[in-house]
Amino acid sequence: MSPDQTFNAKAFDYYPRLNKVRKYFETHYSRGFSLDDAAEIAGWEAKHFGKYFRRTVGIGFKKWTTITRIQLLSV
Repeated sequence: MSPDQTFNAKAFDYYPRLNKVRKYFETHYSRGFSLDDAAEIAGWEAKHFGKYFRRTVGIGFKKWTTITRIQLLSV
């Protein structure tokens, strides 16, 4: 992650549900990937997963997918 990003990237290593979502997204980032998809992978309802994601990572799910997709494409 670049130094100007202000989210908790370490949360993905610490929380197994987030790690599972990150691994799936990094493998399938060129496809559509919604909050509902991520919640299903994590085993939660979308409403609760969205709140959990924002609280734990520090940014919203959509913003994270955009940042991550850009990073993966620039490698």
